[in-house]
Amino acid sequence: MIGTDDLQMALDAIDPAALDYDSWLRVGMACAHEGLPLSAWESWSRRDGARFHEGECARKWAGFRGSASPVTGRTIYRIARDQGNWPPLGWDSDHELYTALDAAHAAWSDEDAGRWLDLQCSSFAEEWDATEEEIAARQAAIDALEDALRTKYPRSEHERQSTKDAQERDLPPLVPFSSVMDDLPELAPELIAGILRQGHKMTLAGPSKAGKSFALIGLAVAIAEGREWLGWKCARGPVVYVNLEVDPSSFLRRVSDVYDALGWPREHADDLYAWNLRGHSCDIAALADDLVSIVAAVQPRAIILDPAYKLNDGDENAARDMARFTRSLDEIATRSAASVIICHHHSKGSQGGKASRDRASGSGVIARDADALVDLIELDKPGARERFFERLSIQRMTAVLDADASGWRETHGAAVDDADELRTACRELLDNGVMNALIAELDALEHRTRFARPLEVSPTLREFADGYTQRVWYMCPVHVPAGDELADARADGATPAKRTPAEYDADTVQAFEVLAIDGETTVADLAAYLSISERQARTRIDRAGLVRVNGTVTR
Repeated sequence: MIGTDDLQMALDAIDPAALDYDSWLRVGMACAHEGLPLSAWESWSRRDGARFHEGECARKWAGFRGSASPVTGRTIYRIARDQGNWPPLGWDSDHELYTALDAAHAAWSDEDAGRWLDLQCSSFAEEWDATEEEIAARQAAIDALEDALRTKYPRSEHERQSTKDAQERDLPPLVPFSSVMDDLPELAPELIAGILRQGHKMTLAGPSKAGKSFALIGLAVAIAEGREWLGWKCARGPVVYVNLEVDPSSFLRRVSDVYDALGWPREHADDLYAWNLRGHSCDIAALADDLVSIVAAVQPRAIILDPAYKLNDGDENAARDMARFTRSLDEIATRSAASVIICHHHSKGSQGGKASRDRASGSGVIARDADALVDLIELDKPGARERFFERLSIQRMTAVLDADASGWRETHGAAVDDADELRTACRELLDNGVMNALIAELDALEHRTRFARPLEVSPTLREFADGYTQRVWYMCPVHVPAGDELADARADGATPAKRTPAEYDADTVQAFEVLAIDGETTVADLAAYLSISERQARTRIDRAGLVRVNGTVTR
């Protein structure tokens, strides 16, 4: 870090009233990073009496977190220099500022470094009242000394020049591994456990109508509340959702609907911010500065951009255009220290035969650039929705019986895993009002499951081992975990795994159990349920040990 005495002198040279809000905030971040106390930033900020608010510095200071690309003290020196107040007149040539700013000087001898500092500091001081000839002569002397040092210290001069060039372009300098190998920097904290670190980038990709936007709203809510998203724990903190597609009032209603569907109290809803930009034409490069500036006061852990195509004015099939797009995402992540999460769509056609990283539309750059790619793909399995409804209805009927018919398990315990027997128990044990409400609830549930979409969630990760693949149901507005009903479901176009006779028999018996009314069903119904011919159904019925008589099937 830079010496605090040097930094305080540079800070005192800056007029806070001449800065915009973003620059003022970056000065505070630099103070925190370099070890100056809060009181130093606060005392300096008081000099702007028109805009200073008591307690504001402390609130912002509490939100300054570690970053892989922090705002450093170099920002303070640069602002002081740009205002024309740095370095001060009469600077002591033995001052260590330049040594602190330029690590390459560490390889020079004290005598050579002192000669260079003498020339540099006096040169800065003389710029205020020197003639052009005097300034040119002084620069010539500096150039001559640096030429000599370049010969004497070729490696350190190369590093020094690299650092100088990097500073002029606001780039980080070269870092010799030997300088950090005994004290490696800490990794950025995990935002989504085992999936994404803070300050990194994630792409959520999927087909149309798979609930991608609702999934990202669920993620935003999970981060704001510190809850789980699709089974992964999220760190709690502020999150900014940039909505580019949905009408603002509809978007805010969606957020409310997700909260309600998840059943979570809105304890930290003040940490979820929406920036509704539908109807505002902007590409990612033009938006970057405004976005970083507007979120600076929030210090979000994550920024969600939905959808990505609204910010891309290039050709998504051109690698060069998509590389330019992803560089803008890098810039936003670096400058804001937030994770940047985008929503992207699949290409047209069947996707099941492709690897998850190859399903996103356009150039492969956008999928491979992300630190985490979470892919959604729709699954297909005959009868899965009926089994899903049966599982949910069993859960609901069991919950109602537990609440309104205590002791039912002693008298109807055998019904606990059988939907038909549970319905019988409900009719026998519940009063009419409760039963009617339950019937209405189950009817609504059946309607929702009829339109539920089975999905597979596949993460492809850079920082972690690839996460486990999950099966979920999209029941608007949320995605809920699937059960065994999707255990062997596959995506359209995927190569089916070779199945054993025992697995086919199990499917046949399971289909019978779903369809049977009063212990029997028909060959035709079984064939339709399993999407096979009646001839195939008869073969499978016989092999599974079921009884077939004149088109009727029993056990």
